[in-house]
Amino acid sequence: MNFLAHAYLSFGDDELLTGNLMADLVRGKPLTVLPERIKKGIELHREIDRFTDEHPVNHEAYRIFRSSGGRLAPVFLDIVYDYFLANHVHFFQNELALHDFALATYVKIEGQLHHTQPRFQELFENMKTRNWLYNYRIRENMARSIQSVTYRTKLIENTTPVFEAFLENENELKSAFDAFFPDLDRHVKNMLFSIG
Repeated sequence: MNFLAHAYLSFGDDELLTGNLMADLVRGKPLTVLPERIKKGIELHREIDRFTDEHPVNHEAYRIFRSSGGRLAPVFLDIVYDYFLANHVHFFQNELALHDFALATYVKIEGQLHHTQPRFQELFENMKTRNWLYNYRIRENMARSIQSVTYRTKLIENTTPVFEAFLENENELKSAFDAFFPDLDRHVKNMLFSIG
């Protein structure tokens, strides 16, 4: 899943949220100096990714992006799922609810930034300044998010066919999200209940 889903699935816990969002920048075991709850957030992020990658609904959905996105198909599906999440009335009742969630998330992370590395602080500054979490709801911004993958990898140069694949298969992808995300939501709640 992408940033919005990871933020949502932290369920308002400041430290879990921070660990969850910084996890992609942490290789191997989390730093021992990190607070335990931030380390749990990193573990949570990794479990969300594992569950997402292994879910049978997503194995079907990946094929939509396989020809245009190759090995990056899961990355593009994550971005598309954030778009569906941002626009889903069950999770965000309306545009204002998403806007308020995004602002509250930035405030929570700011309170934990002193625990994070400069790379995450820079990423977070971009996230907040450009309001990524809110802007996932806008289709044109999602296209930019898909395009931004080219800045992080040499595996793809042109993402226009990826966005076209989304447009051509939007209904099928939305059905996949609707079938998958409640499973992920339950899985994460059960995991958080077990770790306290």
